[in-house]
Amino acid sequence: MVMVLASFSGCHAVFGLEPDTEDAGAVPVCPSMYTPAASGTYWVGTDAKGWLDAQQTCARHASPETGHTHLAVLEGAAALSEVADLVKAPTLWIGSSDLTIEGEFRWVTAQELAFPQLGSPVWALGQPDDAEGAEDCVAVDLESSRLLYDRECFNPSAFLCECDSHPSVEANYGL
Repeated sequence: MVMVLASFSGCHAVFGLEPDTEDAGAVPVCPSMYTPAASGTYWVGTDAKGWLDAQQTCARHASPETGHTHLAVLEGAAALSEVADLVKAPTLWIGSSDLTIEGEFRWVTAQELAFPQLGSPVWALGQPDDAEGAEDCVAVDLESSRLLYDRECFNPSAFLCECDSHPSVEANYGL
């Protein structure tokens, strides 16, 4: 089953992030199943997958004729709240993990964006906690808190793909 996002507002300002000026104004051609929105172009995979399978599914949507596709880079509390309003699933994988270096969360893209600082209001209380040394992938709790938490990467969840001009970088997620 596939669900498409109908709307999504910009969220770059939440963490004071600067837009990538190299690609400013570049509008990628995205696969037709992706839905354009204010802050990007998205597709929701509701066929639950582990984090790496979800990233690979997103990446397979790209072709030489389209923009890059990857797990979504959500940059703030407003974006998290909007996703929670639009997606009907208990959890949703997004494009960040600390698979490469424990405690150093990275986005799947080549973008140099600051991930929300540990303890910031977008993390659920006590998160990330790397429970039993096994939680390395970032999800959004859509059932209750609408906040980020780390969980075991093999746990199946819905996932949010993004199409843009930023390629994913396998070194950012341990491959």
